[in-house]
Amino acid sequence: MLEWIVIAMLVLMVIVVSAQLVFRWAHASLPWSEELSQYTMVWCAFISGALCVRKGSMVGLDIINMILPKNVSKVISVLALLIQIVMLTLLATFGYRLSASLWNNTTPMLKWSMGLMYAAIPFGFTLMTLDSVFYLFEKLLKGWSEAA
Repeated sequence: MLEWIVIAMLVLMVIVVSAQLVFRWAHASLPWSEELSQYTMVWCAFISGALCVRKGSMVGLDIINMILPKNVSKVISVLALLIQIVMLTLLATFGYRLSASLWNNTTPMLKWSMGLMYAAIPFGFTLMTLDSVFYLFEKLLKGWSEAA
């Protein structure tokens, strides 16, 4: 589902930026196009971050896991995931506070709530946190099933 949302946002960005190019070529302008494409890009980035966490494609140091014994590597992986979950939770909380504090401000051209634009931060980090928790449980369960 998230993939389709990101694809739709990217298509929207391409259409809006292309329309702006055509209008500029015709010596006209779409004053809201830059703002819409920027906010769409921000939302895409945070939703895509959640997709990366979900698929396990975040940047990591695999060399550490290759060098260390398996039991130590598993412990370090669990600790790293726990730290990741704490950090993502903090970022989601701070993002929520930022979004709430800006909710009554509006964007210059579109006149949309600035809080809605900043809501990408807590939304994305909350999805990343949930995906990290599910990934941790999946790893723990797989580890337990291997030991049995």
